[in-house]
Amino acid sequence: MFDQNHYVPLLKCKRGELNAVAALTPAARRWMTPLFDLLYEADFDPNASGIDAAFDARAVRYVPQLVQSWGINAPLFIDAGQVEAHARVGGTTHIVTAVFSDARTAGLQAVPVTSFDRDPAYQAAVRNAVSIDSRGACLRLELADLDRPSLALDLANLMASIGAPADQCDVIVDLSAVDSVSNPGLLARMIVAGLRALPYAAILRSLTLVGGAFPQALGGYAVGTHTIPRIDWLIYNAVRGATLPRIPAYGDYATVHPVLGDIDPVLVNPSASVRYTREDYWLVLRGQGVKTPGGGKYTQFYTHATTLVSHPDYCGSHFSAGDQEIHDIASGTAKAGNLETWVRIGVNHHITFVAGQMSAIASGPSGTSSPGHGAAPAASLP
Repeated sequence: MFDQNHYVPLLKCKRGELNAVAALTPAARRWMTPLFDLLYEADFDPNASGIDAAFDARAVRYVPQLVQSWGINAPLFIDAGQVEAHARVGGTTHIVTAVFSDARTAGLQAVPVTSFDRDPAYQAAVRNAVSIDSRGACLRLELADLDRPSLALDLANLMASIGAPADQCDVIVDLSAVDSVSNPGLLARMIVAGLRALPYAAILRSLTLVGGAFPQALGGYAVGTHTIPRIDWLIYNAVRGATLPRIPAYGDYATVHPVLGDIDPVLVNPSASVRYTREDYWLVLRGQGVKTPGGGKYTQFYTHATTLVSHPDYCGSHFSAGDQEIHDIASGTAKAGNLETWVRIGVNHHITFVAGQMSAIASGPSGTSSPGHGAAPAASLP
């Protein structure tokens, strides 16, 4: 599907991230294949007939949202693993079956995602999608999976169960959250060892290393300006520089933590903060809680935008749709927005920036787009 000079953002199927992708330019899109995690942020609560009307209503919106966000002209990965395993659309239909039926009707080039921990019903639904659509499947592995003594057999069994041979499988090694990793260099060496022993590496359709380095919360940061290292990018550079049978592509969770916290919106007081991606760090403008008396609520974003457009890290209004919106807010021609607005702005800028990084790697020193040429931009591991 793609080589090592490619970007796979792992995104949540929520409005901020969906709208961030919708605003991407064709130039950014050509370097990426997104993975969307389907979410249902409530408990599946069926009636006596086994039907949960609220769940059904959410299920039918997934595909229209993805079509509006990504479109039908390029593949994307869809992972329903975060939906409760026993949830059924209409009381009987597995969520994977329902979503891929809708995707087929809409012309969405969807590739199903699975992993070792999915139940037989999930794997059967993936097998059905693979059989009908002939687009293969994506296997989402954890780092610990690479240490399985029987990994070759386990992978063979998983591929057989979903009807997708290795050359029709995209493998994602998902590190999940790496923001609190104390020794990134050691982790990089562990990853290299695991990838060197990865069965089928040479014939997989694609191989991607993914991690998420943005903190789950900014409570440990005082109001003001900070930089947070993109540890996942630094780890990726170290892995990419090693001798491997196959160099992985790069993926991350953009400016969002991999794990959704179990947060009561009534009790939480999120800060009005900006996350702005640079080469190997994020510039963070940390504001006060939006519920803090006298804290300025969402008007703090006007100040943040004004600060950002005059900061040397600002890429300019023409860099991305997000950057244009930052400029417009700073100039007073757009509203300050809310938390969702700034998720959209931050994710759109981030994806555009990383797509540019992958393009630069592909161009290499000679300026030719050759998968075998070039190295990641300079970075160092702490």
